[in-house]
Amino acid sequence: MPLHIHFVGIKGTGMSALAQITAKIEGAIVTGSDVRQRFFTDSILEKAGINVLDFNPDNVVNADIVVTSAAYDDTHPEIKKAKELNIPVYT
Repeated sequence: MPLHIHFVGIKGTGMSALAQITAKIEGAIVTGSDVRQRFFTDSILEKAGINVLDFNPDNVVNADIVVTSAAYDDTHPEIKKAKELNIPVYT
C-alpha cells in the first residue's frame, strides 16, 4: 500500500523542495496544501505532479504522515485534525 505524505504549507521553498524529493520515492503519494495566492513554487510542484489543495482539515484524513512548515502551529485546522486522528505530524 502506498505511503501518503501530506505537506501543510507546501509552497514555501524548503517545503516544496522536500515534497519534490519525497515524490520521487517509489509508491509515495504526495499532496500538500497552502494559500490560494500563486507562488513561484506552484509551477515546480505542478511539474512534479504534486496536487496543491486549499487548506482543509479533510486533506489529512487519508494521510499516513503530515509534514508541516514551522509557520503553522498546532492550532492550524489540518494539524489539529491529524493529531486527532493520531497521524504522525513532523515539523
